[in-house]
Amino acid sequence: MSRCRQRISIVTWLIGFALALDLVLRLPTWNWQRNFFGTPLLLTLDHSLLLLVLLVLLVGSGARWVVDGVNPTGQRLPLAWALPVAWGAIALLALQQAHDVLQWTVGLLLSLAIMATILESLCLVTKPGHEGYLLARFILSAAMYLAAGILFLFIYATRVRSLLSATLVSLISFLLVIELLRNALSQRWNILFVAFVDGLVMGEVTWLFNHLALQPVQAALLLLLVFYLVGSISFHLANRDFFRRLAWEYLAVAVVALLIIFWRVP
Repeated sequence: MSRCRQRISIVTWLIGFALALDLVLRLPTWNWQRNFFGTPLLLTLDHSLLLLVLLVLLVGSGARWVVDGVNPTGQRLPLAWALPVAWGAIALLALQQAHDVLQWTVGLLLSLAIMATILESLCLVTKPGHEGYLLARFILSAAMYLAAGILFLFIYATRVRSLLSATLVSLISFLLVIELLRNALSQRWNILFVAFVDGLVMGEVTWLFNHLALQPVQAALLLLLVFYLVGSISFHLANRDFFRRLAWEYLAVAVVALLIIFWRVP
């Protein structure tokens, strides 16, 4: 694990440097407006979008480098970059909401700590017999659902057009459900296909929610509930262990969650 931690340290410092560029990088803003299927869509291209692309490339390649270096058997962990990329995007979005230097500094340190924890957990899950394997699996699962909830809330709170919000939710769901499916499917293309179908389902659900009078927190929690159900059912179907008992359990979870969302969430 020492080699893993050395690489994590390097990648984490590079990510911190990339996030700090948001304080100094400024580029002209370009507005791009088109009509898609009769829906007007306005996209703003600025330094934030450029930095997001840079961060995605950096985090994705860095996660791949960390995981490949720690696996002595030479077997690649399929699509290990998906969850770190999602948290890299969250870090950038969160730091842009900071009101002062103190908030920004605390947010940066917290973001880097979360990223380092996720990267180390990815290293540990390459070794099923390791004593930290189960804890690493729990951390990755918790990080996956937390990332989904945060990103869903951000997208719905911006009140963008359904075409854009549904596309973003589909893409995010596609990336995050990969982390879950990697435990059930070993073939890369099987993982990508099932994740693609789950992403399409989430996009359709988002399109529906955009036509309902929902508060951002309610919509984000509903999307998270659907994401949990779709991802979990896909996982068990891939493992061929989805039985009637599980169906009743998921139904009970859905009912309880819906009651909490509509009766307790403002």
